[in-house]
Amino acid sequence: MPIFAVGLNHRTAPAGVREAVAFPLAVQADAVSLIKKDSGAEEVVLVSTRNRSEIYLRGPDRGTLERATACLDQLASRRLPELAPHLYTHSGEAVARHAFRVACGLDSMVVGEPQILGQVKRALLLASASGTLGGHLDRLFQHSFAAARQVRSGTALGELEAEAIIERRVAQFRDWLDARAMVPAIRQMRSAAEHDGEIELARARRRLARGEDPMRVLEALSLGLTNKLLHRPLAALGAATRVECPSLGAAMSSLFVETGSRG
Repeated sequence: MPIFAVGLNHRTAPAGVREAVAFPLAVQADAVSLIKKDSGAEEVVLVSTRNRSEIYLRGPDRGTLERATACLDQLASRRLPELAPHLYTHSGEAVARHAFRVACGLDSMVVGEPQILGQVKRALLLASASGTLGGHLDRLFQHSFAAARQVRSGTALGELEAEAIIERRVAQFRDWLDARAMVPAIRQMRSAAEHDGEIELARARRRLARGEDPMRVLEALSLGLTNKLLHRPLAALGAATRVECPSLGAAMSSLFVETGSRG
């Protein structure tokens, strides 16, 4: 599932609009729970201060973002003529870049001010206590805190150096997201392998129960597991086009051919 962010700040909205959309601390727990429910998001973090109100969320599609955007308008303390012109949205790694800049104080009215970091940490604790925080947004903000520590520990870092630190952190988070995206495929592969293994093991047990030679049974078990392991990759390779074959063959070689020496 992708991650999104929607919000407004001192650059995009005048003080009157920011005040109308700001969430007092006393209502933020209820607000973040309501946003999660109404948007259909899996995870939600609400960062709301005097100068910014932002919703970070993880959900199945951009419909989640659109519903969260509607929540900002509906939860405003007074009716606004039109909120949309004051809002910005981000998705994917742009969410990380924005969150890291916020935590580092680079997106603040006073660049580098430290107060925002504490406010973001409080927002994360509130989301955790409200049951709206999950692994993706938690990892996002842990990376943002690490970026902020690195930026603040530097001696007289300029904005360009700080931005370079943020870009490195964004790349690290992107790599983590890419790895997480493979988890469903890994689970499917494991499930298929376990199913194949159970079939071959059941066949071996039946042969042993009939009194067959254990060594022959073990050899047949090994051969059966090997055949099942290779069946799907070889079928895919056989069905591949000339364009697909080189990359598929290289992937299979990387996965199945041991290149290092054994100790």
